[in-house]
Amino acid sequence: MWKFWQKPAATSLSANLTLYLGKERGLNQQNAASLRVLEQQGRYSGRKVNFFRVFDPATGNAAGPEVGLFDNLDVRRVLYSGHTESDGQIMLDAQR
Repeated sequence: MWKFWQKPAATSLSANLTLYLGKERGLNQQNAASLRVLEQQGRYSGRKVNFFRVFDPATGNAAGPEVGLFDNLDVRRVLYSGHTESDGQIMLDAQR
């Protein structure tokens, strides 16, 4: 969860997320470079995790008026989503 003095922002995919998406979903590093990710802290089955949503900012109005806000990202634009456990393990949501 972001604090009012911190402006949330979409960032580049981490090396770990890029590698994982390459292995699990066939994403190559060249395509991954243009993608962005929004993250939000939360809970999954009682554990603290970081939820993420990966999107391509070049596709239309990808995130609505506030590109940096996790909940404002148009879910139709989300390419990959899931969460990262505190130990770094990445869990992807089912593909649509």
